[in-house]
Amino acid sequence: MRRSGTALLAVSAAMFFAGLLLPQARDGLWLATGVLGAVASFIGVTRGLLARRGGVDVLALLAIVGALLIGEYLAAAIVTVMVGSGQYLEERAAARARRELSLLSERAPRVARRVEGDEVRQVPVEQVRVGDRLVVASGDIVPTDGRLFDAGTFDESALTGEALPVHRAAGELVRSGVINVGDSTSMIATAAAEASTYAGVIRLVDQAQTGAAPFVRLADRLAFWFVPLSLAIAGFAWWYNDSPWRRSPYWWSPPRAHCCSQCLSRSSVGSRSAPSEEWS
Repeated sequence: MRRSGTALLAVSAAMFFAGLLLPQARDGLWLATGVLGAVASFIGVTRGLLARRGGVDVLALLAIVGALLIGEYLAAAIVTVMVGSGQYLEERAAARARRELSLLSERAPRVARRVEGDEVRQVPVEQVRVGDRLVVASGDIVPTDGRLFDAGTFDESALTGEALPVHRAAGELVRSGVINVGDSTSMIATAAAEASTYAGVIRLVDQAQTGAAPFVRLADRLAFWFVPLSLAIAGFAWWYNDSPWRRSPYWWSPPRAHCCSQCLSRSSVGSRSAPSEEWS
């Protein structure tokens, strides 16, 4: 289902342009495109309602279905391509977020060198506790947050984006996830691995991926008012034109005024023609 938007965009765009190139099969191709878009939009709207999340997808569904009912197959095909484009962009953004989260997880430290008496043993990073003395060899990723015993030089680009190595003096704090690019050094753990800086970064990225962004939440709130407003405008246009697909040529006055103006014009024509008939 992660590629549904890509498939919808590819198929709908192909059928749309095929209709432009094949006039004899145009209506059938665009009709099929509209039906495909209606089904995809219905699935999207249903999922949103089950998740208690509304959106402008309802308008896309109504636009496609309405265009199909009145025979405007070109409009239905265009809206379908638009829906497919939106879903494709959403899938691209989600795939990029998953890839970045995967890279962060793969880079997370797995083991730590803990000092136990006169020995240095490799232990899983989950076993590190506050107060443990750790050795960080050259090229190692700092397993958890800590305070340095000895000075060291670290690559902190993964956390801060700083391209140049940063020198830390003895007694300074160093954060998990940075790489020791200098000589071997030692530190005292000030946080467990699950409470470290790098673990917090992974949690934030995961929450950002699973949750809705602020602008998405704002769009959903606006859609609560935008959808009924759009339907009201469409209903007014239907009443004003007295037709769902035909635009009235008298755009400056309502239909009742058209009738009145036509009646007046007919009566004036009749009054002018009456004397000529009596004279003859």
